[in-house]
Amino acid sequence: MNPFVNIIKKELWGKIILSIIVVGSFIGVLVGLEHAMLGDHKLDKDWKEILMLLLGSLIGGFSRVIDFWFKDHTGDKRLLNKIKPTDIDQTVEAHTAQHCVCKNCQCNKK
Repeated sequence: MNPFVNIIKKELWGKIILSIIVVGSFIGVLVGLEHAMLGDHKLDKDWKEILMLLLGSLIGGFSRVIDFWFKDHTGDKRLLNKIKPTDIDQTVEAHTAQHCVCKNCQCNKK
């Protein structure tokens, strides 16, 4: 497999995991606030303030996640445009058994 594809896949999984954490935290804080305000629980003024600050910071992270997944990905497009199709073809061609010059392939040819 192309090494560029492996790098992009690893980067994508990191972005997916962080997105899940941010969205999950945002939903968790919203559910906690709703439970505290609509339920029979009394929250101290300090806890309400802390939850509101946490909600405010998570709104910023949540909006960044939404922008990332639904906006134009110019950075990824620039990276893919830098990879020349001839470079990929040469890499694949170099690792075929007929053209490869590595020790394993040379031993198999003999």
